[in-house]
Amino acid sequence: MDLLIKRRSFHKFNEVLPINDDELSMIKSFCDNVTPLFKDIKFHIELVDETKINDAKGATHGLIFYSEKKDNYLLNIGYIGEQIDLFLQQNNFGTLWYGFGKDKSNTVTDLDFVIILLFSKVDPSSFRKDISEFKRKDLSSVIKSENLSFLNQSLLAPSACNTSPYFIKGDENKFEIYKTKNGLALLALSKRLTTYFNFIDVGIFLYYVDYIISNKQLKYKKEFRSYDINETKDQLIVTYRKQ
Repeated sequence: MDLLIKRRSFHKFNEVLPINDDELSMIKSFCDNVTPLFKDIKFHIELVDETKINDAKGATHGLIFYSEKKDNYLLNIGYIGEQIDLFLQQNNFGTLWYGFGKDKSNTVTDLDFVIILLFSKVDPSSFRKDISEFKRKDLSSVIKSENLSFLNQSLLAPSACNTSPYFIKGDENKFEIYKTKNGLALLALSKRLTTYFNFIDVGIFLYYVDYIISNKQLKYKKEFRSYDINETKDQLIVTYRKQ
């Protein structure tokens, strides 16, 4: 689980290292073979340099995520993007989920722009070394059962403004993941943007849960529930049943 502790968000890329063509090819290959959460949703990931992104915050490159708009597409992009995020950080590329980034490339016209993941190669010493460096919600607000302590590190998942708009309850045999009603209470965002980022965050969180489960060599079946993307109350998103 050291990778979950190592990962950090780089809100400004001050000192970056050169990236060679082999490294870019490695990243593109990983993106081309990423595992979606929902196989029936079309998506595309475009690898670009900083000239194709407005205010890239010093990053040298970015991954622009596109998707068809259908049920669960934001969950899907969050899940896909977090796989890539952890892969990049594992290989000493700093990253930032750039929620307000704008696509200047205009290379994809048949799918909708969703979000950008900035990245640059950085010094390995730039990453986190200890869990004490994190600022997150209290564990009890996200993991609502002592029987789910094996998922405690899922609390480390990145989310917009560290709001962690989700929680888990249940036990090791069956647990449920909810999107909270809280949203981005710390920001004066419109309801539309709050909802938008919250569902991407839930997708990111689901990848953390699956990553932990996989590393513990456990097997669960996911059962997704219907939900109203505009609902303001807590909503059940998915149930995990141990196999």
